[in-house]
Order: sequence, then structure tokens, then C-alpha cells
Amino acid sequence: MAKILDEAWYGRLQDISATVDETFALLEPTPDELAVKREQFERSGYTESPSLYPSSDVIERLRAPKEAFRALLSDIKTTEKNPLVRDEYIAYIDDALLNMELVEAAARRDDTAYEALNMRLYGRPDENMHRAVVAWIRNDTEVSIADDTGLLRELGEKVLLQLPNTDGDTRIIIPSDDTFRKVRKLHFDNDGVYTQLFGENGLPSAEIIKQEEGDLICRQALDRIGAGNYEIADAPNVTWAVSRLPRRLYRPRGYQLTRNDFIGLVGHEIGSHILESINGARQPLRLLEMGLAGYLKGNEGRGLLREQVVYESITEALAQPAWEYCIMKHLAISLVLGYGDERYDFVRLYDLLYGLYRFWRERRYPSHPINEEYSREHAWFLTVRILKGTDGKGGCYQKDIVYLEGIAGLWRLAAISSDIIVLGDQGKFNLLDERQRKLFASLHES
Repeated sequence: MAKILDEAWYGRLQDISATVDETFALLEPTPDELAVKREQFERSGYTESPSLYPSSDVIERLRAPKEAFRALLSDIKTTEKNPLVRDEYIAYIDDALLNMELVEAAARRDDTAYEALNMRLYGRPDENMHRAVVAWIRNDTEVSIADDTGLLRELGEKVLLQLPNTDGDTRIIIPSDDTFRKVRKLHFDNDGVYTQLFGENGLPSAEIIKQEEGDLICRQALDRIGAGNYEIADAPNVTWAVSRLPRRLYRPRGYQLTRNDFIGLVGHEIGSHILESINGARQPLRLLEMGLAGYLKGNEGRGLLREQVVYESITEALAQPAWEYCIMKHLAISLVLGYGDERYDFVRLYDLLYGLYRFWRERRYPSHPINEEYSREHAWFLTVRILKGTDGKGGCYQKDIVYLEGIAGLWRLAAISSDIIVLGDQGKFNLLDERQRKLFASLHES
């Protein structure tokens, strides 16, 4: 086995990190508080923006890990001789400290610092991608309602009225048919990614996968990649997610998914995020288990790409809820930051997201009795996700731009070399960052 380059530091870094919850969780009010806020918002007729600051108690909870991170940073700067290890650990710890400062700014209700820290961590959304998203939604809506005279047209026309008046080139966020086919082949060949992930029993065949069967399949996939110590747990909301410490796969309680949606989510969460950690732990730089600083854009983009290649064509993939969710997140952040005519607050953003959910849901399931309930619930969760850490009237948590910008960038890379997508399975680094790709390659040079 290759020498571990960061053996002196990795265990200490892990121990400190284990004392800090994920930023996205620290930024939110408690589930009980959110339930009350949702009730109040609905009682107001969806007209009063809820405050979404975390409790001020979180500042004290972060005090000890901040001090521990700073002490570790000082020791590394003073004693680590390997420039690769030193630089990557400094970047990682700086990023961790910025995330804690972000949470503290939200807890102090310092909106100016909160926005500045978001910009340092994630930057501004790509304006050309924002324009492309608006153009894609507008075109998709116009085509869908062209021959409709009923409720779908009414819902679609409302969406068109709410969209910003901008033009964009949708080709920058969508791969060519040829690139899509090449990457899909990598996943479904005899020794492809999905073939290996789902094992000898093969991909699930049922059209609908319910929790009981799905959890068994997830457990088998976890065992196959050497992640048998991961627990499968109920998610606090409607989304799937992964936590490395504690080692958990979160999924909504009582889920029922189409076969393709389920395969894609397993490929995203287990076959990408968890596999990267498992393989990263075997690298000469163990930090690749936790992730190099800024790895999220390539990491999340790759996970989404694996949801898309489940489908036969890119056209079919773009007709799925996963794509809609991806572009809504980018659109929401852009509008809150003022890419439209003015900055959106909670009320205005919720209204737009509700309209999009309602339109897409009606198109997918015409006149279904839960369309309204579904759209209200998902619009609430997504608006909270974007505006957490704020008063609901300005600013947002900007992390979610990494999904669209990540997948669009990876499709551009795949157009040059489709094999690069699989390289990301070897650890948590940003495939879109040439420096990080070269760093990873250097670890395996003889």
C-alpha cells in the first residue's frame, strides 16, 4: 500500500470535523420551529415572509471546533514539510472556518456578513446560465401549452408572466446527443458503473420501487462498495442526502419512486458520493475521503449526471423532476440576488416556485388529487432551502448553484473525453478544476 502522505493530520482533522454538523443543517431553524413558521405563512395567505435565522445558541456550539481547527491550522503551517499536504489542508481548514463564520453571521442576524461569506464560498451564479435556465423554462412551457385550452394553459401562462424578460442560449446547459450516448454507455455496459453498483441480481425491474424493497437494494449497493457501516435513515424533508459523519444515507420515509428515479438516486448518493469517500480513504492523500476545498461543484454535478444517464436520451432526462429541481435552485438563487428586475423575497420566490411545481405536476399527472398539496409542500421546502440563514426578505444560501454549474461543466468536459466522468469515483475532488485533476494524477505517478 502506498505511503499515507497526511497520516500525521488526517485523524485529528476527522475528529474535529465530527464535532461540527453540516452547514446546511446548522443554518436552519429547528424542524418544530419550521413547522410553526409554515403554519403562520399559510395562515397569512402566503403573504408574510418567515424569518429563517438559526438559533443564536449555535455560536457557542461552534466555539470549541473553531479553536481546534485554528490550532490544527497553526501546527500544519509550522511543521508540515510536504507542500502538497500543507496547501490542501490549509485550503480545507480555511473553507471549514468560512462555513462556521457563515453560520455565525446568520445566527447574529448579520445579513451583510452572511452575503459576503456566501460570495467568498460560492461566488455569484453564472449569469449566462441564469439566462439559459429562463430560456429553457420559457420554451418548455410555451411548447407544453400550445395546444391546451384548460388548466395547464392557465398554469403555464402564469409561469410565463412570472419569468424574467431575458434571452439565453440553452446549449450551454445541455449536452449533445452524442456526448450523452457515450457517457450513458460507460454506465450500462457489462462492466459499467451501474452494472457494478447493482451487482449480480441486476437493476431493479419493478416499475415502482417502494421503501421496503428500495432499502434492501440500497443496503446491497452499500455492501458492494464497502460501505456496510452506513446506516439508512429517515430524511428530515423530501430529499435524499448523505452524511459522512455519522455515516448515513438519508431518504424520505415511505418513498415510492419510479424505477428510473430510484436507480438515478442510488447512483447519485451511493454510487457517487459514498463511493468517492470509500475510495478517497484508500488514496495516498486521505483528505480525499472528506474532500478537497471547493470539490462540491464537480461532486454534485457528477451525481446529477448519473441521474440523467438512466434515461434513454437527454430529451427524456430533461423531462424529469430531477432536472426541474436542478434548474429551479439556480433560478431561485439568481433571482434572490437580483438577476431579475429586483431581488426576490420569500413571498415572491415561493409564489414562482409554487407556480413551476404546480405547472409541471399538472402536466405530469393531469387532475391528480394531490397536485396542489404536493406543489405547496415542495415549494415551501425549496424556498426554505434557498433562504435559510436570512430574514426571508434578502440574501440566501448560495451553495445550490453548484448543481447546475457542475453538471453543465461536466457535460462540456465529457464532450472532450467521456472517461473523465468515471475518474471522479476515486475520491472527493473537483473534476472541473484542472489543478485538482493534476494533483490527483500526481499521487499515482511512479
